[in-house]
Amino acid sequence: MKKLLILLFSLISVLASAQGKHRITGSVKDSKGEAVIGALIMLEGNTAVSCVSDMDGNYVLDIPSDKASKGRIEVSCLSYKTVKLDILARAVIAIVLEDNMEELDEVVVVGYGSMRRSDLTGSVTSVKIDETEAGHSASIEQLLQGRAAGVQVTSNSASPDGGVSVLIRGASSFNSSSEPLYVVDGIILNTSGSSSLMSSNLGGDNAGSDEQTNGLMGINPMDIASIEVLKDASATAIYGSQGANGVVLITTKSASREKPVITASIGVDISQRYKKMPVMNLDEYTAYLREVVSSPLVQTYNTEMINVAKSRLNVLRSDIFSDKYEEIDWQDYLMRTAVSQRYYVSIAGKPRNTNYMFSIGYNDTQGIVKTTGYQNLTLRLNLEHKFGKVTLGT
Repeated sequence: MKKLLILLFSLISVLASAQGKHRITGSVKDSKGEAVIGALIMLEGNTAVSCVSDMDGNYVLDIPSDKASKGRIEVSCLSYKTVKLDILARAVIAIVLEDNMEELDEVVVVGYGSMRRSDLTGSVTSVKIDETEAGHSASIEQLLQGRAAGVQVTSNSASPDGGVSVLIRGASSFNSSSEPLYVVDGIILNTSGSSSLMSSNLGGDNAGSDEQTNGLMGINPMDIASIEVLKDASATAIYGSQGANGVVLITTKSASREKPVITASIGVDISQRYKKMPVMNLDEYTAYLREVVSSPLVQTYNTEMINVAKSRLNVLRSDIFSDKYEEIDWQDYLMRTAVSQRYYVSIAGKPRNTNYMFSIGYNDTQGIVKTTGYQNLTLRLNLEHKFGKVTLGT
């Protein structure tokens, strides 16, 4: 009899306990539909009633039955916005979390570790890439110029494909070059290059001149998702002496939606000279030389200038009478109205376990000086596929 009473009371206790709980199940996913691991699901205002999503994003939460109709659950996870949902006596609640970019910026991965942004003291600069501005830019340095504190971008030549010097926190004497290290999707990029302006067979002394070219033109600005500039010694320690002048981390785009997304961009630029410099024509120059020769002041203090003026007058007279030369406006002869064209097409998608992004770009840039300019064709393929727990990409 005693055992029967104990069993009866135990059964009543279990039933009362079961009746006093309301079980909620469901899954936690992000805006892309992927499972969120380690999300905290709790009854609002009661941290004791809580659970954590598993490896598949699923959760099971038991709450008091009196909270099933009027209570709310609160869901939070690092790098996601916290959400609060009314229970409304539901047994299944699917939760979708949105990315919190502000929290993502709080932690920065540096080398093999990570540190808080507040501890970096301004050693990392992020450059936001605007689609419109990227479409108007011919190369990466145009996106960097004037957008990153402590980064100085200087053109070494007026040529459209001229080299560009990028200095981070001033010049450094550690390396022979003060250029930073460029890393594109984890791969170190060699940006050095030069092109010969004069052939050695044109001069008897084999004299020539090399002009530095811009190696960054191999990357289309429309392919760039983000640019990070590392300026601190601890942030660049992973790259050794190569990173002594700073590191520019470039991340290219990848797909963010399951369905294919096609992007196209066309741009046309028209360039003209800022102004025409006023110079003397042939008659004005001849009159100037005659005035120099007849000037008493020049005769007194600069006889060498008079001899040069007389010599040039004799040349002009002989050439004009022999009809060897004609008068030419060299500014009009050398310069033109330059028309530049840019074309870009990309397709990206993320079906199931595959993430792909293919782009092709063509850039035909003319300089205002005739025969100057460049043409380049860029191709990029970002491909990643998951084979179970193994991920292969290119």
